[in-house]
Amino acid sequence: MDRREAARWQIRQCRKDILLQAITAVAAIVVAAVLLISAAHSETLDIRIGRTPGFQSCAGGTCIHGDLPEVSRPKIIQVPQPTTQAEQDAADRREREWLNVCDPTFRRDSFGVDHYVFKKPGCEYGVPE
Repeated sequence: MDRREAARWQIRQCRKDILLQAITAVAAIVVAAVLLISAAHSETLDIRIGRTPGFQSCAGGTCIHGDLPEVSRPKIIQVPQPTTQAEQDAADRREREWLNVCDPTFRRDSFGVDHYVFKKPGCEYGVPE
């Protein structure tokens, strides 16, 4: 290999390296854009436990608490909250009875995820057998 061929080979290698770096940079920008867009458009579920209104969204170690606007979601059923003190007392009584009968506890699986475990079958649906 003479000097000219060696120089040509070096130039081709440099061009390949520059092209590979450019492709890698474009791919990184595309991945970052997709992640930012998907994070910006992710939907937070409206989780209501007991009388706690609103939602909790945790991403990247930061938790946000707040109220959600009433949005139509076909798989989420809006349960009307008690309006009178008598209705609230009856709801509290039903909740205490369910807690006494079902005794919900957490068990952690092999992946470290907590799951509810109930004393009686049917409690996961709110109707103990």
